Amino acid sequence: MTEDLQRRIAYALYLENWSFENGSRAGLLKDAETVEPSDYSKDMKGHLFCPRCFTNLSRVPHDKDHSTSSMEAHFKHLPTYRHIGCMLRSTQGSGKKYSSIESVSQAIDNEELVIINSFMQDKPEQRVVGGARPFDEAQIEDVDGPESEVPLGQHDGQTFKVPSKITSLRGICRNFDKNYYRYYFLPGNQHAIALTMLLNDARKVTEEDDKPKLYFVKLQKSTHHGNPPGPTNIRMTFLEKSPHVIDFCIKTQHRLQNDHGIGDDTEGRYALVYSSVTSNGIGLCFKNLGWGEIALIPEKYNYLIEDVYNAAHS
Repeated sequence: MTEDLQRRIAYALYLENWSFENGSRAGLLKDAETVEPSDYSKDMKGHLFCPRCFTNLSRVPHDKDHSTSSMEAHFKHLPTYRHIGCMLRSTQGSGKKYSSIESVSQAIDNEELVIINSFMQDKPEQRVVGGARPFDEAQIEDVDGPESEVPLGQHDGQTFKVPSKITSLRGICRNFDKNYYRYYFLPGNQHAIALTMLLNDARKVTEEDDKPKLYFVKLQKSTHHGNPPGPTNIRMTFLEKSPHVIDFCIKTQHRLQNDHGIGDDTEGRYALVYSSVTSNGIGLCFKNLGWGEIALIPEKYNYLIEDVYNAAHS
């Protein structure tokens, strides 16, 4: 176990009067407050839990921002639970396997596992709340999909028939902290993988890729093309990119990005995109996106995206 892995616990779940041995995991996920190391106070001691394995965490150091070796404060697992496997503590593979259909169903019921059949291609019916702007409107974020035969078993070739969702990245981003360590089975994958392990950094992309993946991107200049500008004109939103790529952009009709709040004033913001990577002149782009395949991440969750980036470059 390395210090880098320990420090990848980006936040703890804080809930008084809950215990790993007797508490409901669904209740913890629903009621707990998310706490970063910098938000910690001494009265939280004994009430902090891992967002992935749900065992107790401690904050090191307990009463200051840096240790005697100048290491920043961070969360770590307690030795008492060293026998409980956790992707945030060990070097085990990121894929999650299950022993029975009952264990899969329980994980789905506890909202620890989401089976995604596909992402929405068309905009769902809107439910406008007050005077909200388009990307603040309450939307239908997922609908029930067909039962899917998925290879989630511990043994090679073992599959389970389970209910799935047709969902949107907007739904994942809305409660990004709750979803950050949740396991997702994406279309075409062979394992359920934690969201934090599914996120690919677009700044590391250097060539076309036919296989759709889940990317996080940092937005730069965005331009609405066409004269006069209109909803069906192209909007090109450029991304922070690899130095080996001339340019990299999201290239869609203006109305799609506008629906998700992406436009002239979103430079510096993070977004999620589920897409293949195609050429665009001498550069690269994400294009032909469905409505559910792009979403702006609320700024309050920037620390989680930056945690993924820093972990990948540690």
